[in-house]
Amino acid sequence: MDVEHYVKNDPRKMVLRDHLAFDRTVLANQRTCLAHLRFGIFSLATGLTFMKVFADDRVFLMIAYLAIALSVVAVVVGTMKFYIFRKKLNMVYKPFGKN
Repeated sequence: MDVEHYVKNDPRKMVLRDHLAFDRTVLANQRTCLAHLRFGIFSLATGLTFMKVFADDRVFLMIAYLAIALSVVAVVVGTMKFYIFRKKLNMVYKPFGKN
């Protein structure tokens, strides 16, 4: 996201359509973060289920460990991306009365 172009915009001069577009962007960022978290939870559940059901099979145990590792990565990456993008959005759009 190229922040330099958007910093020049004054929120007080924006029309309603621009404010609503910003709100949609914020909601899309939240929805994406929740999708990462949902994938992480389902991946963790899949890994734990594979570990419990297929405790004797090495191939399925490796798949289970991979699913658990993938769940941790998904949660960490999704959370990091959320906070980075939120920081950029806060730089672009400053509410009324704030400098």
